[in-house]
Amino acid sequence: MFTKRNHVMLLALFVVGAFGVGLLVGCGDKGAKSTEAKAPATEVVINSACPMMGTAMDPAKVSADLTREFKGKKIGFCCAKCPVAWDKLSDEEKDAKLAETES
Repeated sequence: MFTKRNHVMLLALFVVGAFGVGLLVGCGDKGAKSTEAKAPATEVVINSACPMMGTAMDPAKVSADLTREFKGKKIGFCCAKCPVAWDKLSDEEKDAKLAETES
């Protein structure tokens, strides 16, 4: 028999579990669709795949918060984690990542 305390504990367990699943899925989940509206990009990015994850993207639909300038060009990313990781790369590593998306 479930008591009120058991219901609260079950709800807490569910919330913690759902949060954990969200963390595990993260950036690499190519099938997930974002439910939040994205701000339109001011410029079209030059790449059609994320240089960090390789995920295919529509260059015209990459939001401005998912872009970085590199050597005078606008680079787009698939999720919020990728631009942060990109910022940690050297210019040589960035060139290599971009070259991988062109193949």
